[in-house]
Amino acid sequence: ADSVLGLPANFLTGWEYITDKDTDEYANGIMALANNFTCVMKELSFLTESGDINKDMFAYSDFLDYDTDKLSGGSGEESKAAAIEDYDIDVFASGDRAGADPVFLKKLSVGMGRCYDLSEAWPKSDIERNPFLKKFGRMAVYFNCIKQVERQSCAKYLISRHLQNFGVEVNAEGFEDKYDAAAMAAGLMKEAGSAVSNHIDEYFWGNLDM
Repeated sequence: ADSVLGLPANFLTGWEYITDKDTDEYANGIMALANNFTCVMKELSFLTESGDINKDMFAYSDFLDYDTDKLSGGSGEESKAAAIEDYDIDVFASGDRAGADPVFLKKLSVGMGRCYDLSEAWPKSDIERNPFLKKFGRMAVYFNCIKQVERQSCAKYLISRHLQNFGVEVNAEGFEDKYDAAAMAAGLMKEAGSAVSNHIDEYFWGNLDM
């Protein structure tokens, strides 16, 4: 019989050190890891109880516009403070944090929403190549995508803050937001930099090959 990964019983022959039992143990181990991961994601509400992607987990909603008037009927800092209290998002939106900027929250939320769209649009012929991918394939596309979105969004936030702290002004006109503009500015600065300055930057921030 085929294994849980879709491997045939005679998957590997002519190699005496690996038996069908080894293949089954490997396949069952991979399946156990995937099932345990799924269980944790359900507990965190990333997945529904039925195992589907919870697209509402990071869905953009009005609460992310907590600095606007429509949430509390006020304006400015009072509106923001009231919205924070009403929606219990002080953990994310207080102090000097990325979550204190609704532009960043919207960027992160919309980006993760696109990950759901990507997972749903992934070709069925690719997802259903074997039983394992049929069960976990779209989930894998989604979780890999939101991880990349989080890393890229946070990196752009740090770049923006870094430029701001050094007094560099970036015109965000024509960009989705100031964070995309900052990332482009940083790339241009790197390209315009000398080989010496880029080498030093690579030493401190990159993977230097001596």
